Amino acid sequence: MIIDMLRRMFGGTPDGMDCEESLRLLSEYLDGELDTLEAAEVEEHFRVCSACYPHLRLEERFKERVQSAGASGSCPDEVKAGIRAALEGAAD
Repeated sequence: MIIDMLRRMFGGTPDGMDCEESLRLLSEYLDGELDTLEAAEVEEHFRVCSACYPHLRLEERFKERVQSAGASGSCPDEVKAGIRAALEGAAD
């Protein structure tokens, strides 16, 4: 019990997920790319870690704004085409 409290105080959770690992997996977590167990561990870390939670909220808001900007059509077609081309080139 005391070990669990100390882990939480210093950025970890009882299962051992630490800040560095949680932040490394943040993008995959938000994109739904983690398996169920790993997603649950990351979610639990962000739920209990006050140091990492702001990073989660920042990334969530950023993703929401990017999605809404794309949906509203506020991005010029030339910019969208350039982004698509860059992504396609990076995938090759």
